[in-house]
Amino acid sequence: MKFVVRDTPQTPADALRQLLSEAEKLAANLPGAGASAARLLTLLDEIDAEHRRLKELGIDLRPEETRLESLHASLRQRKARFVRELRAAGGLAALRAQRTPPGEAWWWFLDEELAQERRRQLRRLGLLAGIAAGVLIIAVVVMYVIARPDPVVLATSRNLHRAQEYILQGKLSEAVPLMEENTRLDPQNPEWYIRLGVLAEVTGNAAKAQEAFSRGRELSTDEAAFLTERAQYYNEVNAFAPALADASEAVRLRPDSAMAYLMLGRALAGLRRYPEAIAAYEQAVALAENTDQTLYVMAKVELGYLLQSLPALTPAAP
Repeated sequence: MKFVVRDTPQTPADALRQLLSEAEKLAANLPGAGASAARLLTLLDEIDAEHRRLKELGIDLRPEETRLESLHASLRQRKARFVRELRAAGGLAALRAQRTPPGEAWWWFLDEELAQERRRQLRRLGLLAGIAAGVLIIAVVVMYVIARPDPVVLATSRNLHRAQEYILQGKLSEAVPLMEENTRLDPQNPEWYIRLGVLAEVTGNAAKAQEAFSRGRELSTDEAAFLTERAQYYNEVNAFAPALADASEAVRLRPDSAMAYLMLGRALAGLRRYPEAIAAYEQAVALAENTDQTLYVMAKVELGYLLQSLPALTPAAP
């Protein structure tokens, strides 16, 4: 007796699973994908349509929805790479003009989302730079006039400044050796290990990231402090999904931490979950008001920028 192996879907969700598998494979191999990355756009359209169809039939899609959420989070985290790869196919704007996708198909608008994030980041950095400049003047006076400068502090500060410039330019790999040098210069400071771990992770060196995180966790005062600090550095490189995970856990461990709520707000804003971001920022403001004036001002300012940007980000009602 001969047995026939069927390639056609055998259960209602099989087609959705096959589409998810193809999309996951493409998303995992974005670097160097070039024009073939455009297939991911239409795959996501097909996945969305099939998901809606099956949901209307009342089919339990919890396992598939977990995979879809993970795929979406991965694509948002790597949207800059995705947008760059699509240039080989004419660019996302040109591809969008050919299809006129609906607004809820956010993957077709990642270039606009990326531009909005960069504008918000530049505005925030400009404001924070002004605040930091005043603090820096005081610090310089203290360092050079009142106290003798510590050569280790000077060296690590220079490295950090250069690393942050590379991050703003999108040259994350260039920042890695600077943080490696800081771990050698100041080996008892958890900041350098955590920063190194984040940079290593987002540039694809998982082993180095794990080693750095392990050391940073050992040197941190507690788990909540470690997670809050790591969320801060994830946010700095626009890795909002892991920042959200760390900040959420930090808030659970230390619900009275204004800093943890501030990092939670930044991550949620980066993921465009604006109502939740506003709530997190408001909690940071409330917690910091009577305990940390610097943090209070920072949270208040960032909340204000977010609220001001919402009308431009929310489509007008028809």
